[in-house]
Amino acid sequence: MVAGKLRYLVLELLIDAARKKQHRFSQKHVFGAIKKSVQDNFGLYGAAICANYLQVKYFNPVTNIVVVRCSRQEYTKIWSSITFIRAIENIPTLFNLLILSGSTRACRKKLEQVEADRLELLEKTPGLNLSPEEIKEAQAYTKRNVSLE
Repeated sequence: MVAGKLRYLVLELLIDAARKKQHRFSQKHVFGAIKKSVQDNFGLYGAAICANYLQVKYFNPVTNIVVVRCSRQEYTKIWSSITFIRAIENIPTLFNLLILSGSTRACRKKLEQVEADRLELLEKTPGLNLSPEEIKEAQAYTKRNVSLE
């Protein structure tokens, strides 16, 4: 039996800054939005094909970085569906693809780099009004070992 070939998408979730404080997304919200977008754009058959390997492997609610795992054959459907997402839980959002990778090593490397840059930006930007608890929460996400397998 051959293991399924996978693709990993490291995405940046862009949220309307004025409404960001009102609602904090979870991994479940992001996965639900992706799943709904696939079904809206490719129907039940497309959603069923993509559902085998589709998974949100990582989501940091403070830095808004998302890692999505999907099959190699269906990554174009997932990617195109993600570009059509305009709102999650009625809050305007956009996704920006940072890297598309076929290995967990490259994905983890880019993830660590982006998270470090984001944490530095969060700590140095005075106008964001982040509490020390939020900064510690973001650091805890980056310090824990992200299992992408």
